[in-house]
Amino acid sequence: MSLRKMLREYVAEQIAQPGEHKKAELAAAFLDENADAAREYLRELAERQIASLIKELCDEPEADPLPLFTGFPVAIAVAPGVVKATANCTFDDLGAGLAYREENVRHAQERLNAYRDSMAKFDLMRRRDDETVGQCTERLRANPPA
Repeated sequence: MSLRKMLREYVAEQIAQPGEHKKAELAAAFLDENADAAREYLRELAERQIASLIKELCDEPEADPLPLFTGFPVAIAVAPGVVKATANCTFDDLGAGLAYREENVRHAQERLNAYRDSMAKFDLMRRRDDETVGQCTERLRANPPA
């Protein structure tokens, strides 16, 4: 069960009890009773935030590069989930970072191609200019094309 669902059930149960309920007290009691689940959830949130920050650093141009190295970002992802400060990278690290970036570009190109293909199919199958994807999907489910 997700932490949000656990929290929702907990709050619903608590506020159903007689008396006033303060959010700070409810939060503290929930965390005390569900410390392991809360810790795991916070770890997941922190990992997502860290991944986002790493992505920013891997996209951000080096602030004070030598004129010869202006194409390097602040940090380089050398493998999934592995990043190094550009200043600490060897030539092999730069090669690993390049390969990882190229794979990301290939994956992004595949997603872009799939998007374009779906858009072209939708254009052929829609009945009106203002028909939504959801409306078209439902219509096709109800009456599959021959």
